[in-house]
Amino acid sequence: MNSPAPARRHAFLSLALMVGLVACGPDDSDPTPEMTAAAEAPALVLLDSIPVFMQRADVPGLQMAYMESGEVTMTAAFGYANSENEVPVTENTVFEAASLSKPVFAYAVLRMVDRGEWDLDQPLWEILEYERLAHDERARQLTTRHVLTHTTGLPNWAWGDTQLAFEADPGERWGYSGEGFVYLQQAVEKQTGLTLEQIGMQEVFEPLGMSATHYVWIEPFDSLAAIPHDELGYPSNRRMPESGNAAASLHTSATDYARFVGAIMECEGLVPETCAAMLTPGSDLKKAAWDDNPEARDHLFWGLGWGLQEGRRGPSFWHWGDQGTARCFVLAYPDDGDAIVYFTNSENGLAIGPAILDLAFDDDHWPLRWLEYGRYDDPTRLARLEVTKTFLHEGTEAGVAAFERIKTEYPDLLDEDAVNSLGYVLFRRDAVEQATWVFERNTVDYPESSNVWDSYGESLRAGGRLEESIANYRKAIELDPSNENARGYIAEMEEEQLTGG
Repeated sequence: MNSPAPARRHAFLSLALMVGLVACGPDDSDPTPEMTAAAEAPALVLLDSIPVFMQRADVPGLQMAYMESGEVTMTAAFGYANSENEVPVTENTVFEAASLSKPVFAYAVLRMVDRGEWDLDQPLWEILEYERLAHDERARQLTTRHVLTHTTGLPNWAWGDTQLAFEADPGERWGYSGEGFVYLQQAVEKQTGLTLEQIGMQEVFEPLGMSATHYVWIEPFDSLAAIPHDELGYPSNRRMPESGNAAASLHTSATDYARFVGAIMECEGLVPETCAAMLTPGSDLKKAAWDDNPEARDHLFWGLGWGLQEGRRGPSFWHWGDQGTARCFVLAYPDDGDAIVYFTNSENGLAIGPAILDLAFDDDHWPLRWLEYGRYDDPTRLARLEVTKTFLHEGTEAGVAAFERIKTEYPDLLDEDAVNSLGYVLFRRDAVEQATWVFERNTVDYPESSNVWDSYGESLRAGGRLEESIANYRKAIELDPSNENARGYIAEMEEEQLTGG
């Protein structure tokens, strides 16, 4: 039996209160928040602990809604929407929802199914002959059910308008696919004559009172939308979609999205059978394309648009959002109506997810174990960030010393991909000298990789060392003759040399 819910408390925190909470929070010598707050109501513990997690994880801003018995009992805003200008997160701030766009579109489609305007099992090809799949007969089998349960066999994303290559037969296994949602979106738009934004307004936003939510950029977002931040806390460019993407372009607030989650838990806007089907496993993750963490996969399934978990606390539905520099998470228990929704404007937003969920609900939280974003306080993550920050703030010599020390202490941490990523973090921060050292170091450790020579060539070019850059790109082509990127850069640099440009 669940304990009685605490007295409802609506608390949208101001920046001043957020700063006070951080100042009063534990320092590194104190017990962790999880240890010191076990006897307190989860919602109140979250208010005290989230600012501490954010501070330690370099998360500039966060917005949260906490639900009990199907109602929002607490909302909170912490930190900065824009750290550079110290603009605070407020009740009205909107965030990128990233993949939390998908369940909203799924709900809209299911409302059409209830009215007899859409068929879950009709081949989409009968509605829209999709040019990007015209080369493969398997495309004729794809249905809405395949899309919503992520069993299309399509990749997550393929950039541009290139042809899509199936990674599995339709219905064979679970495989997360944004491309599947794009195909479904275009089919729905064709049949209805409406844009995704119009569909969202008609089926979801207006009926549920989600006044801050849109699939496209609107003028008020110029001042209301949070600025994304990278892993090091630097602001990055906002994504301002002119046209909607059912898999990724939603902007919303925690309060608005909690209204949507509440509607799912109450079966609002759907007939009971459809609502039940939405939260019934339509695919499992045991044969998922992602092979990590098989123990977690055994507890995870997928319904019509939502991830599903069978945990100690009972069944729950969940989804995450990851736009790189904006990350978010939703977890809800429909049996008792408890849920949490949180949005961040940070690449580190899911690294604090395990700590937040552990305080909110006594459960195993298999989704975040499976996704493996890690914890903000994981020693290997902190070591990698230490190297990056040392290069940026103390220069090449200090960075090299930190790199070699971490490489010795954590031999598996700085592998080829991690080092390449480190180099590009430095490169994007105009730390060309430091990036060049990192890329060159990778060629020593992984001399048979075309990619490391390609990256080294890019940094040499940025440093004006064209002859050396061309030599590295040629090495990359020697190792991988299909590397057209390298061929293109060589042609550009040879032209520069001829023209003196």
